[in-house]
Amino acid sequence: MVQHASDASDEASASSGIFRLFGKWDLINADGPNKGSLFVKLEHRHRIGAITPAALAGEVGYAGVTGVLFNDANLILNEFNWQHYLNEGKTGLVVGRFDPNDYMDVSGYKNPWTTFHNLASLFNTSIALPDTSWGVGMGHWFDNGTYILGTVNDANGSLTQQKAFEHGAEYFKQIGLGWTPARSLRYNNNIQLTYLESDAREHAGVPAGDGVAIHANWTFDDNWMLWTRLGWSDCLAPIYKESYSPGFA
Repeated sequence: MVQHASDASDEASASSGIFRLFGKWDLINADGPNKGSLFVKLEHRHRIGAITPAALAGEVGYAGVTGVLFNDANLILNEFNWQHYLNEGKTGLVVGRFDPNDYMDVSGYKNPWTTFHNLASLFNTSIALPDTSWGVGMGHWFDNGTYILGTVNDANGSLTQQKAFEHGAEYFKQIGLGWTPARSLRYNNNIQLTYLESDAREHAGVPAGDGVAIHANWTFDDNWMLWTRLGWSDCLAPIYKESYSPGFA
């Protein structure tokens, strides 16, 4: 990725690259709905120019990130987890190292590879956003299109920290309740309410906090998607304590 700003305090151009390697091994009931799989994702994120797009915001006075994934973290183990389906595929379980943001505010436009690159469009900036970390998550689909999901993760986890709970049992927790007219339409038409809670992080000096996030997206004529994201938080960690973001794609 290459980004350029028309005006900056120092560096106006930023560039970086990402190499990804995926692996998935179906070990249990591979041909059935209740399969269990080992999933691995390795990445190498590298700087090409003077700075990366993840650092460009600081050069232009922008409170956010203009290129969410494009940093210089080098070689990282992004995911290493066990994924298992139950109840004829209606219930899902993930245990291990994963990104809890993948299970929060899920929608069709929240993909940094195909839609937006900036933090404010991809995530709710009122949330003390967790990072890739060790934890457990679970979700269940009901027959009426309603679903529930939640995760519990190491609140101090990060892309570059491989050790689990290095600073003790401090957790980031989230639970969401959502609705979609059909499971196959969950990325195009979706409404979700999420409650989030983060324990105090003693080593980082961040007190405990909680918040509420709401998002909705709806697709018209298989082409136009309208979306809105709302959030309120009493945490000190997020960029904003309140966030209201409408948009379309």
